[in-house]
Amino acid sequence: MNLKKNTVIKVDVEKLSSFMKDQNISQTKLSKLASVSSTTISNIFKNKETKKYITLYKIASSLNINLQDIVVEEE
Repeated sequence: MNLKKNTVIKVDVEKLSSFMKDQNISQTKLSKLASVSSTTISNIFKNKETKKYITLYKIASSLNINLQDIVVEEE
């Protein structure tokens, strides 16, 4: 995955939601596990994108998945 600073990263919200459901993790719990604000989690679900790689990395790590599992690669 080749990401440049301030690259907009699209999130596959359906996959993210599926991983959360499988692990019985709510958005609130995910925000605590990943140490990101609940607003950030909510915005990811609303906007389906973010500019911060580290935020998505924290989320993926909290779910014990790879970042590539929830990111949509654009060509």
